[in-house]
Amino acid sequence: GLIEGTPVLCGGSDQAMAAIGAGLLAPGTLLISISTGGQLVTPLARPLARPEHGLRTLCHAIPGVYLALAATLGAGLSLRWLRETVLDDQAPGGEARLMDLAATAPAGAGGLLFLPYLAGERTPLLDPDASGALVGLRLDHDRAHLARAVLEGVAFSLRQALEPLRAAGVRTDRILLAGGVARHPLMRAIVAAVLGQPLIPLATGEQSALGAALLAATHLGHFAELQAACDATVALEPAVVPDPLMVDRYADRYTRYLGLYPSLRADMHALRQGE
Repeated sequence: GLIEGTPVLCGGSDQAMAAIGAGLLAPGTLLISISTGGQLVTPLARPLARPEHGLRTLCHAIPGVYLALAATLGAGLSLRWLRETVLDDQAPGGEARLMDLAATAPAGAGGLLFLPYLAGERTPLLDPDASGALVGLRLDHDRAHLARAVLEGVAFSLRQALEPLRAAGVRTDRILLAGGVARHPLMRAIVAAVLGQPLIPLATGEQSALGAALLAATHLGHFAELQAACDATVALEPAVVPDPLMVDRYADRYTRYLGLYPSLRADMHALRQGE
C-alpha cells in the first residue's frame, strides 16, 4: 500500500530508540524511564565484558557506541494495580489522583514498605517467582499511605537496578528522567531523594518514537548527523534537587527494603508453587 518511492528505514528496539530520543549519543548520561516497567539505559564506549544480574548490552545506532540496559517489571504496573484493583478507581485521570493522594502521606509512608514484584523481577533479582509485598501494615495506615508506599517501592527498585551498573564500573555525570509516571512532581522528588542525586526531567515525551523519527530524518538528509537532530528536538526541564531530609529518611528505608526479599524469598517461592 505504500506509494512507490516511499523511503523505508530500519529502526531499532524501544530502548535503543529511546536513547536517541533523549539525546544519549555518548557516554556520561543515564536515562531512567518510568512507564509500565522501569528502564535504565546509558551509552558505553565498549560493551560490558561480563554483564551480570540482569544487565544487557545493546548496540547503539551510532557505530562503535553501545548501550547498557537494566530493567524492572513493576513500576507503573504497580501503580495501576493499586489504583484499579485495590482502590477501585478506573475513571480517567486516576493516576494524577493517586499521586495527589500519596502527597498527603509523609515520606516513609508511616513505616510501610512495598516490594513491587507483582510480575516477578528483572534487574538485579532475575526471579520470575518473586512476589509483591506490603510490610508493616497497621490499622492506622490509610489509602494515602498505601499510595506513598507504592511510589517509594518503585523508586527503591530503580535504585536497586542501578547498583549492578555501578558495580560494573559504569559512571555517569547526570541522570535524565522520563516516562508518564515521572511527570508528577512527587514522583520526581521521591526518585531524586532515593538516588540522592539531582535529576533532569525530559520535556519531550515518547522518546522511542521520537528517536526512530530522528534516526529516519537523519538518514534522509534532514539533519547532517544525529547530534544535530537531537539538538533541534530534545528539550529538558530544570533539574530536581533532592531534599536532604528525604535523602536521609530514604537511606534508612532503602536498607530495610533490601533486606526484605532475601528474608521472604523462600516463602514467596513456596506460596507460588502451592497455588
